This record gives sequence, structure tokens and C-alpha cells, in this order.
Amino acid sequence: LKKGKGAAFLYQGYWEDIGTISSYYEANLSLTTNDLGLDLYNEILPIYAHNHYLPGARLKSSQLKDSIICDGAIVEGKEVTHSIVGVRSVVKKGTVIKDSILLGNKTYTDVNDATVEYSIGENCYIQKAIIDLDVQIGNHVHLSNKKNLESFDGDGIYIRDGIIIVTSGTVLPDGFIL
Repeated sequence: LKKGKGAAFLYQGYWEDIGTISSYYEANLSLTTNDLGLDLYNEILPIYAHNHYLPGARLKSSQLKDSIICDGAIVEGKEVTHSIVGVRSVVKKGTVIKDSILLGNKTYTDVNDATVEYSIGENCYIQKAIIDLDVQIGNHVHLSNKKNLESFDGDGIYIRDGIIIVTSGTVLPDGFIL
């Protein structure tokens, strides 16, 4: 400032620091209930997003509450509560998703191997988690941090601030529990 010109702009709108896992998690999930004051559906102050040219989400026998379901998602799960289900996410039958962020997928299957499907398998339970892009979660997987760990380092799966994080490209086998 001493060497040049400076300027400031007083901003009165929505602003949120997302510099930590917990602040990112809270800021995103607050969008499901509009708790922080950012209105995604305000036509006067629109939020522009990338158009994926995908079909609308397909929901089958699923109970939804306080959630955002993005384009191209296929949700056959039993329940999705207080969660964001990202673009091209696939949630199979019997699965329960609570308080979680599914970032979605770049494609439904691996472009080099069509037998590899990016999805959350049948009869899974996922709570307080961030699931990154292009993840394969097998059947009967239970992610709920039962031991209430604040920190954990695994192979493609971590816990920070009590929140489970599954990194991009991770494969969790049938019956995996954390």
C-alpha cells in the first residue's frame, strides 16, 4: 500500500471462509436449508453454473429431505437427508445418505474400462462424509465414524475434524466399515 494505490469495497452480501474441511463441509450443507443466507434460487441475483447437458436426476422410491440433487444423478437409495448429491452420482437401492456431500462423477463409468462403474453400492450407510469424484463404493459399506475419531489416515480414506473424506478414484470393497 505504501508503494502504490489501494482500494477497498465494502461487501454486504454472503461470504464464507471455506479454508478448512469443517468450514467447507458446513458451508456446503448449509445450502440444503438456506441457513446462511445465500439463496441459490434468487432470480434478481442469479448464480450461474456450468451446464452439463445431462438429463434431470432420476429418483426411484427414495425418501429425500433437505437435500440438493444435481443433474444426471441416479438415486435408488432408501434415504437422502441433509446432503448434496452431485452430478452423475449413482446411489443404489437400500442405501442411506445423511449429512454428506457427494461431489459426483466426471462420467458414469471409466472411459478406459466400461465395466468400472462409479457408484455407491446397495445397502450402504454413509453419514457425515465428503465423497470425492469417481469413487467406487461396494455393497454394505458403512461410513459413519463410529469411533468418533477426529483424525484418521487410510488408503484413500481420511477423517478430518470428525468428517470422513473419500478421495477421488478410491475403491472401497464390499463390507468396508469406518
